[in-house]
Amino acid sequence: MLHKGFLFVSLLAPSMSFASTATESLSGATRDLFDRVRENPAAVNDRGDKSSLRLGKEAGLQLITNAAGYGLGIRAGASQELAVVTGSYSVEGAPENFAATTTILRKTAEELARDGLPFVLTLGSTSGDIKWGLELGYQSIKRNEEVITDTRDSDGKLLATYTAYYPTYSSGGLSAGMIMGDLEATLSWAKGDWKLGTSQSTHDGNTATADKRTVYLEDAVSAQSTTYYNLLTRYQTKGAQWFLDYTQQVSDLKLWDRNDAQTGGTQYDAKDARKAMRLALGGERNDTLSEGIKLYSKSWLTYLKFTDNDIKTLSEATDTSVSSAHGVEVEAASWVALRAGFQASIVGVTESKETVYETAGRKGKSESNTEKSTYVMRSLSSPTMGVGFKFGNYMVDATLAQDGTGNLGFTEKILGKVEVTAKF
Repeated sequence: MLHKGFLFVSLLAPSMSFASTATESLSGATRDLFDRVRENPAAVNDRGDKSSLRLGKEAGLQLITNAAGYGLGIRAGASQELAVVTGSYSVEGAPENFAATTTILRKTAEELARDGLPFVLTLGSTSGDIKWGLELGYQSIKRNEEVITDTRDSDGKLLATYTAYYPTYSSGGLSAGMIMGDLEATLSWAKGDWKLGTSQSTHDGNTATADKRTVYLEDAVSAQSTTYYNLLTRYQTKGAQWFLDYTQQVSDLKLWDRNDAQTGGTQYDAKDARKAMRLALGGERNDTLSEGIKLYSKSWLTYLKFTDNDIKTLSEATDTSVSSAHGVEVEAASWVALRAGFQASIVGVTESKETVYETAGRKGKSESNTEKSTYVMRSLSSPTMGVGFKFGNYMVDATLAQDGTGNLGFTEKILGKVEVTAKF
């Protein structure tokens, strides 16, 4: 059975964008200009005759304006790290019982991500009937010190402590998009690298000597390099917009094996350790039920596949599902809108297969174990609520409940996301 997860949410559902990033209550069925630019940089040309500025909790600072006849977008501070694989890995050439887990790297990444300040620049223009746009992203985080993290149980009791040395994260990405009439397409590429130092040297505490004390990283995944590709196409027909969304992600790992004497170690390369692919086909529409009441809907078919490559084991997992999302927006007054929504997989089939080989390199005799199950009406996120206020050229949007548990009502995540948007 496949036991290793991959923490990359955007692979799990297609283009979860909202009326604004804060109006998560519409369950991914709508998008505003900022969301459109995230999906297709060519949309930066749709700003009209006004500039838009947004400041948000979790959304950072975003600006869409024009300069010298070009559409210009700037986004800073919105987290966009490519997350860490989770699991345990070995590789051919390593000791027989060696296994490196991703725990230290994953826990350190969670801590390091708080320091991130990603920056994205978007530039676009119009050539004849074609709108085009390019988006360039960059981020770099570094700690010139050891980082100590831990895990605790539900009562706060310490379970384990993890020490990492000189962690870094760097990433870059490029997206190109076009809009031609009712057809649009975006092609995106990104690469992110998480790294840990395998040793740390400090003074031995004796000022009379120049000696230093060197400590080494525990057996662990010490680095991950992930490459991401995405193709998104949309086509507008009367009453609905149809989309195809394809994503592929591949991660290479470095495995650190500290020697028994704790005086050094060996680092191994694990190429294509984890592969993930998602294909989604679907459509969405919005309808006016009555004055001041709008209904937003999206339905899609998703095929998702994960592949783990280990020294003697090949693990594969697939998930095929039909899902639907629905949200409603009610104008309670000219200055306030209330929102609610939900999304769920109506039916799905999951299958996992694990093949264990006789010798390293997945050669020789093998045995396989396959598990298959069908599910009906599985929630993709908690039912949500939100509110939006409009004061002239200013808007405030916020979530009222969004905790991922399926609970209705007010939770500890009240006002979990808040955004202020200004047009000028």
